[in-house]
Amino acid sequence: MHERPSVTFACVGENTSVWHRRIARLVKSLRTFGSAAADAPISVYVVNSCDDRFRELLSELGAGVEIVSPPIPGLPYANKLEMFSRFDPDSAQRLVALDCDTVVLGDPSQFGADVDLAAKPADSDFLTAGDWKRFFDWLGVEPPPRRFRTSTLGQRTYPYFNSGVVVVRGSLVPALAREWQRWCSAMPEFFALHPSHASISTFADQLALTATILKLGIDVRPLPVHANYPAHLPLHRTTRTTALAPVVYHYHSFVDGRGFLRATADRSTNAKLDFLNQWEASVLSLNYDGLARPGFRDSIRYVLRGQRWYQARSMRSLRARRAQRTVARRRT
Repeated sequence: MHERPSVTFACVGENTSVWHRRIARLVKSLRTFGSAAADAPISVYVVNSCDDRFRELLSELGAGVEIVSPPIPGLPYANKLEMFSRFDPDSAQRLVALDCDTVVLGDPSQFGADVDLAAKPADSDFLTAGDWKRFFDWLGVEPPPRRFRTSTLGQRTYPYFNSGVVVVRGSLVPALAREWQRWCSAMPEFFALHPSHASISTFADQLALTATILKLGIDVRPLPVHANYPAHLPLHRTTRTTALAPVVYHYHSFVDGRGFLRATADRSTNAKLDFLNQWEASVLSLNYDGLARPGFRDSIRYVLRGQRWYQARSMRSLRARRAQRTVARRRT
């Protein structure tokens, strides 16, 4: 009888060239830099269909591929729920669910060991005290303690987590999947009742995760920042003093114009990112001439994103309106 692995990994993506690059990059990084987890099983779920050549590449990297349908039409962020709903509790002791815009640069095998659920507090909390009160009233729960701290703005917050890296005890996954999907499905109702909250609808799956945690009474252990390291945002001074080299590097949109990972301020991290870029260029027959450095405008944006006034709702709404106008002009 085979002993079940201590940890298994999963990600969900779409059947497009951009998503293919992200997923392949993630799987390759795990196989190369995952140390004790390098040979761990990883399941890749692809929405609606999967290109044959892409499936072949993933097979060569030792990843399983399964085609899935969106669990909640119109809410693409809920596609990640398929990682949980399709998990077999007998297959592993823990599930590590990853966003596709992450790469593994170290050993993540011990993250969340001996706890029910582990995740990193959100980079920033965009909800006001009034927003949270309305949310908890809608849920019908008492506000929990603000015992977590966001990694970019250093705010005290509720159990509100970035869902890009979520580690769950295997036996808890089915219940978590059902409850999380229930609250993701209910989020449009909340936004309909409170239209002013539309600017935070991007984070619907994270709010639904908060609801799930409270409704199931899960005691969450916060992951350290190096377990879900944000490339696109500065760290608050209270986080920066304890931050280690990234183990799971969440690059978000921090790629160059060719789609390759950009250079960071850390030399050892850059060596790993450069290796992944070289491998990607070789596999895809792309030209690659080294890690690109952030430009001046990118550096300014990076600094601004660490400021509370820049992350305030009014400023975020202003930027969203400007982006909408830009898109409209390009279409005319």
